[in-house]
Amino acid sequence: MFERALKKVPGEEKLGRAECYNMMANCHSKLGEFPLALSAAIAATEQDKTSGEAWLNRGWAHGYLQQWAEAVSSLDTALDLVGLDTEDEAIAQTWLQR
Repeated sequence: MFERALKKVPGEEKLGRAECYNMMANCHSKLGEFPLALSAAIAATEQDKTSGEAWLNRGWAHGYLQQWAEAVSSLDTALDLVGLDTEDEAIAQTWLQR
């Protein structure tokens, strides 16, 4: 489904593509497919480096894959960006304390 949606978003529409990848990362995470979640989250951050949610998804995926340094780096980036709501920030802080 997401692949079809991505084909409809013009290449220059980076924010739209980032949102598709972000939703894909969320879905893969919920299914426990963390390598796929990480790939989608990385694609989202490549499309929109200012998306706190994309960096948060990237950090979670790294964490679930026990890639701790990358998880901390991604979560720190997420916390530095605007657009992260209070609940997401609290979750990121909890992960950073592990």
